[in-house]
Amino acid sequence: MRTKRTGRILITFFLFTIFLLTQLGAPLRLYAGEITLGALIPLTGYASGFGENQKVGLDIAVEEINKAGGIKGSTLKMITYDTESKGEKAIFAFRKLATQDNVLAVLGPFLSTEVEVCFPLANKYEIISISASAAKPGLAEKFRPYGFINATSDLNTLPPAIEYWVSKFDIKTACIVTDIKDALNKSTGTEIFPKLLEAKGVKIIGTSEFVTNEMDFSAHVSKFKALNPDGVVVSCTVADAAGFIKEAKKQGLDKPFIGGVAIQTAKFLELAGKEANGTITGSSFWVENPAPKSKAFVEEFRKRYGGRDPNPFAANMYENVYMIKQLIESGEVKNKPSDLAADRQTIQKGLATLKGFEGITTTFSITKEGNVDKSGYVLMVKDSKWVRP
Repeated sequence: MRTKRTGRILITFFLFTIFLLTQLGAPLRLYAGEITLGALIPLTGYASGFGENQKVGLDIAVEEINKAGGIKGSTLKMITYDTESKGEKAIFAFRKLATQDNVLAVLGPFLSTEVEVCFPLANKYEIISISASAAKPGLAEKFRPYGFINATSDLNTLPPAIEYWVSKFDIKTACIVTDIKDALNKSTGTEIFPKLLEAKGVKIIGTSEFVTNEMDFSAHVSKFKALNPDGVVVSCTVADAAGFIKEAKKQGLDKPFIGGVAIQTAKFLELAGKEANGTITGSSFWVENPAPKSKAFVEEFRKRYGGRDPNPFAANMYENVYMIKQLIESGEVKNKPSDLAADRQTIQKGLATLKGFEGITTTFSITKEGNVDKSGYVLMVKDSKWVRP
């Protein structure tokens, strides 16, 4: 009898506790052992250098969160798939994350070309997809409401860099070499740079186009050398930008170079070597930023990545993890299979209205178009490092 009476007392106490929590306005959140997110990163293929860098930023964030107790006491689990730098692989992996792995949100994909085919799936499955790197203008706005981008477009970061480049080197004429296969660089080289340069009174006297992984830049360089511009714009992926600049220096086309955010990586510095010195770009992230959060991230990154620096996309990915953490903790996310659809909608609504998030790049908000409102720094390569001139 005593055992039965004790059992009834415990049940009554449990039910009364639930009643109090409900009536006092404290939402009852039931968290499982793990909170699962997905990530799409190019770990192989032509963008693997970017992907490796970004993966380190992702890992740092996940490990920090779990070391500090996880999210509401639950372990943060990250399921990461390699897109192989291909849109079709990104599509397959996105579908798997959304429909089989049942993740709460997708971090990625990386490339603008991947985003163009995956953001429609985000809307179809009603799950947010936030890229930390796809900087082609208009992508998030085109794929509302579940597509988001935490990466600054060259349209936002290049103006101060171009202002410095034109003034510092007295640029009146320029030539532009563009990778027309890569969506970001095609947009930057054929639309953004011409618009911004013409606004500064710079005349474009020559252009040259190629597709990703060009092996021989000699003809492109010879063409520009004959035109003798005051400066040269490189709108290419890392390896191609490095290859073009090295060939230019080899042929004696020793002009001031400027590129978009795509070249602001440690890999570019490694591939271009000393020939990269003097190259200009604009970026939302600066590794020498003295802000405590940014400094701690850079130090930890260097420990894990052989002393190399993080690029903006690694920093953005780190921020994306913490943004989702904040949204889960502040929203009515229950993390139960039966509430998956509702949880995904809660995260979407929270991200769409996120304001004043304190990141490691800066403090920023999400705009109505699904982008971030970050500004840019002017950066120059000096002694094989990206520094503020």
